[in-house]
Amino acid sequence: METQNQTNVLHSENLEWLKKLALYAKEINIMQESIERVVSNYAFRTVLPQIEHFQNQFVIQKHRLNSLKHTIKYNEKLVSANYDSADTDHATNKDQVEIFGKILGDLKRELTRFLQRSM
Repeated sequence: METQNQTNVLHSENLEWLKKLALYAKEINIMQESIERVVSNYAFRTVLPQIEHFQNQFVIQKHRLNSLKHTIKYNEKLVSANYDSADTDHATNKDQVEIFGKILGDLKRELTRFLQRSM
């Protein structure tokens, strides 16, 4: 019974993280759209390096997000099959989701400051 409860907790957390990642993906898309509006409004050489920085960050973070999503889905398979390594992987995934959220939050704050200065 204890194992089933633990499996349910792991499964529930995996689903919660996948939902978070879906929201993060939407946030990245919204940030990307904000930068695209700046690009269409301003062609100043002074803002182009910052715009490129953000565009590069969006590509990097989307890649990290997709990789993390794949890892969580793989962990979900391990959880479903009751593999012992699922617990260790699960703890690592928890940390990675939290770190990703912090990185995305920092990027969002950086973008907000840039957009405020650019308008």
